[in-house]
Amino acid sequence: MSSTPTLREWLRAGPFSLVLSQGFFVFPALVGALLAIEECLQDDGAPPRPLRSAIHAVSGSSSGALVAAFVAAGH
Repeated sequence: MSSTPTLREWLRAGPFSLVLSQGFFVFPALVGALLAIEECLQDDGAPPRPLRSAIHAVSGSSSGALVAAFVAAGH
């Protein structure tokens, strides 16, 4: 059996880069995906960890760039 980490473990392990796609109707899905990633970063009983502290670099195009700008700004 391999010791492949789960997505939650991988996200918590350290900084990662994030690239967001374009598309007008993708905007709500991107926000939802970021909320899900932020939820994965939360340890049980630990103080909340902001999403920006886990992201090394963020980029995107079109609506992805708008969401990336919010993430980069710390929102």
